Amino acid sequence: MAQIEFTVIGNPIPKARPRLGKRNQTYTPQRTKNWEAEVGWACKRDNPGVSPLQGDVSVWMEFYRSTRHKCDLDNLVKGVNDGLNGIAFEDDTQVIEIHAWLKYDKEHPRVEVKVQSI
Repeated sequence: MAQIEFTVIGNPIPKARPRLGKRNQTYTPQRTKNWEAEVGWACKRDNPGVSPLQGDVSVWMEFYRSTRHKCDLDNLVKGVNDGLNGIAFEDDTQVIEIHAWLKYDKEHPRVEVKVQSI
């Protein structure tokens, strides 16, 4: 069973809703883009030569935020999955099982991720 594991150091960022810009075009906020890029980089850093898993996958995520400010777990999950598109899997439509936990660690905020072929 193929598996990819990695940790993103820093406070997990929830996926922000698309914003409406000039000429009524929508765009993804830069903070969200930066977080998704950080997720992809961490996956590649901890798994040199990683290639996207094929077929159905399950994803395990443990989010450790530095504060207890309100944060939707589903938006945290979405940001990680979008950051893994084309890296851990070809597309997040391959994700058919998700296990996610939201915890707090003021000193060491992070997200620990495991992606596994099913």
